[in-house]
Amino acid sequence: MNKILILFGFVVSIMLLSSCGDSRYYTTPVVYKNNIVQSECKANGGLSEIFYEVDNDEIVVTHTNILLPEGSLLGIENEYGVSSIDSDYNYYSLPGDDRNINVVETMSASGTANSCYYDLKLTIKNVAGGEYRLSIWNYNGKLFKTWDDVWVD
Repeated sequence: MNKILILFGFVVSIMLLSSCGDSRYYTTPVVYKNNIVQSECKANGGLSEIFYEVDNDEIVVTHTNILLPEGSLLGIENEYGVSSIDSDYNYYSLPGDDRNINVVETMSASGTANSCYYDLKLTIKNVAGGEYRLSIWNYNGKLFKTWDDVWVD
């Protein structure tokens, strides 16, 4: 009987310990190369806007109407400053920590005098559940937009 009580107490202790807090753990958010999508050149556009949406454990970020020289390339930097434009990595880990996700856009301008509007869409994967501050930095290194309450399931 004593062994059964000890075993029961051990099982209950393990259950209590594992049920405290969120069972998920922090993982480094990543953007896969095929989830960095630049639109075709558009002759007309409006104000540059940026927005996000959460889809389960992914965050989709869309930056619209980016006015650049025609033929320019858009991308992102990983946490070590490596640009997706200049490298062929399969994925790019984003700078941040367990409560902050930073997206740093990069750009390679063409030499043409003609300008047009581009959209950039990113899908951030591998996001652990919880509340995050999502910050978007433009290719000039300036903070473009921050949301303080991005909730991911």
